[in-house]
Amino acid sequence: PSGRFLITTRRGATGWRGIAEPLSLDVLEPAEAVELFTKIHQGPADGVEELCADLGCLPLAVDQAAAYCREARISPRTYRELLARYPADMYAATAEGGEAQRTVGRVWRVTLDRLDDTPMALLVLFTIAWWAPDGIPRRYLEPFHVPGLGPLGSPLAVTEALRRLAAHSLITLHGDTLSVHRLVQAVARTPDPDDPYRDAEMIDSCRDAAVGLLLLQAPREARLTQDLRDLTTHIEALAGHTDPAADTEFSMLLFLDAAAYLQSNHFTDRAAVLLERAKPAAERIWGRGHGGALNMAGLLARCAEDQGDRGRARALLEQALAESLEHNGPADPATFRMRRWLVQCLTRGDRAGAEAAAREYLAEATRLLGPEHPEAFEARLHLYWVDEPWPKSPQVEAYLADARRLLGEDHASTRRLEEESVVAALVAGETEEALARAERHMARCLRVLGDQHGDTYKARLLRAGLAALTGDTAFARELVLDAGQPFKMELALPPTENCRRLVRALAAALTPRQA
Repeated sequence: PSGRFLITTRRGATGWRGIAEPLSLDVLEPAEAVELFTKIHQGPADGVEELCADLGCLPLAVDQAAAYCREARISPRTYRELLARYPADMYAATAEGGEAQRTVGRVWRVTLDRLDDTPMALLVLFTIAWWAPDGIPRRYLEPFHVPGLGPLGSPLAVTEALRRLAAHSLITLHGDTLSVHRLVQAVARTPDPDDPYRDAEMIDSCRDAAVGLLLLQAPREARLTQDLRDLTTHIEALAGHTDPAADTEFSMLLFLDAAAYLQSNHFTDRAAVLLERAKPAAERIWGRGHGGALNMAGLLARCAEDQGDRGRARALLEQALAESLEHNGPADPATFRMRRWLVQCLTRGDRAGAEAAAREYLAEATRLLGPEHPEAFEARLHLYWVDEPWPKSPQVEAYLADARRLLGEDHASTRRLEEESVVAALVAGETEEALARAERHMARCLRVLGDQHGDTYKARLLRAGLAALTGDTAFARELVLDAGQPFKMELALPPTENCRRLVRALAAALTPRQA
């Protein structure tokens, strides 16, 4: 009738209201997980940190793995290899004399038995297993409607499923987002013929649902926002969890979209991984001359260039141009796009080659489309950029007027000319005019591209420099701080005294870390 009682349970906190005070326990810290494993294993520690990370620092899983390694006299690294090859067996394995009821596989079965009367809960759990474990927006699941599969559940059914999963500690709800333990995800992705919940058909269907639900979130416009960054994280997780041989057109489109966003924002290595993953599927599904496959080659070339491999970048674009000429013909938009990208690539390392390619691009566009066609204007513009590395005010203004007329205010080439127009006014000593142009350019980038796009960061940086140059150091600092750029940003300026003054003023206005 008196004293203190400690009850361990997988039941959620609300199930104990009025009975006991719940205390939610998280997984172990990495160092604690390593310490637990080491105490039990008492053997070689090769790969122990990586194994504990794979197990998500879950005490039960760490205990189970350490006991197995000790009895089998294998290293943590060997256990990781076995786990990767035979996940279902290893989740169920225990050392001699261990409690068969307290393995990861058995605890999983007991918990899912409790949820068997809510099929939607199992469907949701097996679907989110393919995404990143944290920061999953609830709106990804509401409504649960998948391209090619149709509606799978109403918003009420999804909400009830999330409630029950949280009540049994399979997920954690955080307002508008949810998280799931990575080991729960790993088990949910692993077929097991002895587990009625994990047949291969069920797992494959939920993988397709995970792809379709992410595809519904992918915007069709170029704006880069935090929502899009979060989506890209889940797309990258999906790529890491799925077999390339099972890639569909839907998954390949996801990888291509995410790679384009990453590449445009200088996350080159991550973009290249997704592009290399998507390329075989694109060639298998679309064919080598398809516009989407050619775009992929162009993005890969840009990644190679950013990584310092200009030779591979050039080879990729020259091959893509040849394939487009063969499959699509010289007048196809994809062919002109490959010509344009080849000129851009050569401009950065082979000016003579770039000029020759630009003149060929201009001649073909003029011959096939006429001198007033927007493509012919783009060709003239790229030849100008090859011949004039730094902007000169009269030429920039003339080209900018034509770009607005032929390409539109929001076109990428128009925005580049707007930036050059700002720099041209600065070089000419027209500081107030440069300031007004920079303000308009930054507003356009924010509207068209979003506040986290690389071009928007550059526009902010240029505007901040002009603010510092005119004495508004507080606004300059605010602009740089608000940008919160996640990578080193470079803004090319002509080597003139007015540009040097801007750089010095901006450096003086910022903290050393910002500068």
